[in-house]
Amino acid sequence: MSAGHTSVLLPELQSNHSSIPTDKDMGAWIASVHSIMMPIGCFIGGILADCFGRRSALMLSSGMFVVGWLLICGAWNHGMIILGRVIDGASKGMLGTTFEIMMDEFSDRSKRGSLLATIGAMFGFGNALIYGLGTIFDWRLTAGISAILPLITLVIFYLLPESAIWLVRKNRLREAKDSLNWSYGPGHEMQQRYLGEWILFYNYLTALKSKHKKNAFSRRGLLRTQTDL
Repeated sequence: MSAGHTSVLLPELQSNHSSIPTDKDMGAWIASVHSIMMPIGCFIGGILADCFGRRSALMLSSGMFVVGWLLICGAWNHGMIILGRVIDGASKGMLGTTFEIMMDEFSDRSKRGSLLATIGAMFGFGNALIYGLGTIFDWRLTAGISAILPLITLVIFYLLPESAIWLVRKNRLREAKDSLNWSYGPGHEMQQRYLGEWILFYNYLTALKSKHKKNAFSRRGLLRTQTDL
């Protein structure tokens, strides 16, 4: 929705009766900062999702979306509009990256492709929705209404369990099992299979890291010995 908001925002800002008169140069900045921040948000979202969990990263990005929309809704100068667009652009990058990871880790393999394809459809639906709102309301009210949807998603992400794969990587196996129980139901064949596969993979990675550390220490000791000689 945030990407399509400029189609509603800029014509009104550049009109003769605008409450915040805007020239073409400022309009270009307002339109472009969103796209500039999206790849940065993707990078940040990946780091946060690995460090603090997929659910936490999604909740943070949804909360940032709410803040960005409210800044635009209550803006009295260009700085607030640009700041709101910056936050929304970063949030969209974070949300898109982390949501794809979350959906991939939650979904069954047989349905994963079709579910991931819905992400692009939802982006298109969001843009169409904000175009529709813009034909009815002014840019401030459109931004205020747009803040409702990320607020709803924030509550939904709070109610969801954390990704079982991320929990296994953090050696929180009891919570991983509870997450799979929520996804597939207790005692489900897929739950047992996925948990067993992920634990084996986690143990393999742990052993691999330990082996690399041991080899590194051995190489350092060898180099130190050769230096002493």
